[in-house]
Amino acid sequence: MNGRTDNPSRMYRPLAILALFLLVQSASSQSRPFQACGDMSYLDELEAAGARFYDGGMQKNAMAILKDHGMNMVRLRIWHTPDNGRDGLAATLQMAKRIKALDLGFMLDFHYSDYWADPGKQYKPAAWENLNFTALRDSVRTYSANVIQALVDQGTTPDIVQIGNETTTGMLWDEGRVGGSFDTTSQWGRYTALTKAGIEGVREAGGNDIQIMIHIDRGGDANGVRWFFDNFTDFNVDFDLIGLSYYPFWHGDLSDLEAALDVATTRYDKPVMLSEIAYPWTLQWFDSQNNFVGSADQLIDGYPATPEGQRAMMEAIVQRVLDLPDRMGVGVCYWSPELWALPQYPTAWENLALFDNNGDVLPAASALNPFFNVASEAASPESSPLQMEVYPNPVRQGDPVRGTSADSGMVRLFDIQGREVGTTAVPAGRWHLDTAGLTPGVYRVSFRDARGKRTEVRMITILP
Repeated sequence: MNGRTDNPSRMYRPLAILALFLLVQSASSQSRPFQACGDMSYLDELEAAGARFYDGGMQKNAMAILKDHGMNMVRLRIWHTPDNGRDGLAATLQMAKRIKALDLGFMLDFHYSDYWADPGKQYKPAAWENLNFTALRDSVRTYSANVIQALVDQGTTPDIVQIGNETTTGMLWDEGRVGGSFDTTSQWGRYTALTKAGIEGVREAGGNDIQIMIHIDRGGDANGVRWFFDNFTDFNVDFDLIGLSYYPFWHGDLSDLEAALDVATTRYDKPVMLSEIAYPWTLQWFDSQNNFVGSADQLIDGYPATPEGQRAMMEAIVQRVLDLPDRMGVGVCYWSPELWALPQYPTAWENLALFDNNGDVLPAASALNPFFNVASEAASPESSPLQMEVYPNPVRQGDPVRGTSADSGMVRLFDIQGREVGTTAVPAGRWHLDTAGLTPGVYRVSFRDARGKRTEVRMITILP
């Protein structure tokens, strides 16, 4: 999060095409799972304030509920020396244990600050305030290594680590500040040197299996993505993932998102994750806080502030990530899905959570992971002009799956782990796909029309 708040088919795959596709698809993209993530850094505070969470009338741990709806990763922010220990190392260690106990992936977001860091503020920790640049760089490396070592020691090594939060304007101001009057080669050199120090610390303690993410806030700004990463990559920083924040009410419509994703993937050859997303399920408020999104003119046309509108927006965002070529879109992360309002814990985020104001999970929770509960994602024949059908279901391995659609388009096949295992063009009308070469299991089929405007999803089970 950008620190804007203090409270804050049924599928198969064509046989001939399958063999060819598997030959040309990179091994890394095949093995890369889709990450359906939630930044749940507020959860312990909310529970202490009395928050309870429900699914179908049953009270459960909020992490467990979201896992039941397909979430497979949790992100935590970490501050250097926060007031009252909030989001500090001790709290992070405890939350990391909870994440791993549920067998969830873990992403750690270093803010390199005692409080919120975002494009509008990247203030150094008080402990580093008077350090010279060399000492500052060494402190970043040592601190990063110490945090990761503590997590490794308790068996909760992160899978992904962000070196800074929304570092569009750099970090650790003013030494690592970029942009505006600080948009100089020497400042970019200082910022990237600090970033490299953080990466060195992470890898020193955690090894090379941890994926390193560089995260900015420009999910709807293709030019901003280009400006930042053109400058950043000039300094040969060794990182693995590009992270973008995309809030439609702040960053633009879905076409803006598509343009930013296109630049990020094609220009820099790095996988991309939308590290922060959210959308409202209502425009009401339930406490004394003014909400960030409170008027209809902040919404995207066609996506009302209703539970189903929120779900539809999440589906649309996820689909844009899935549609990136060569599986370069690796996931999405919903910011503070647990943050609903309590009398003793007011928040401006309440109508953007994935739980309503009674703590009941909302339908959008099932839209983050398109490979988990995909049967419920399929559009109804009444609401969709595509009218895709696939049958039979289940099907025996090697038998064809038959389908019909009212339009020609592109079919993509994914396994239950989110790995793409095939793609082919299909005509309007009747078509069929072979299952030869596929192992038994559950598969997701995504059909997008030839205009690239509408998508339908089905799930199919292949039996031995």
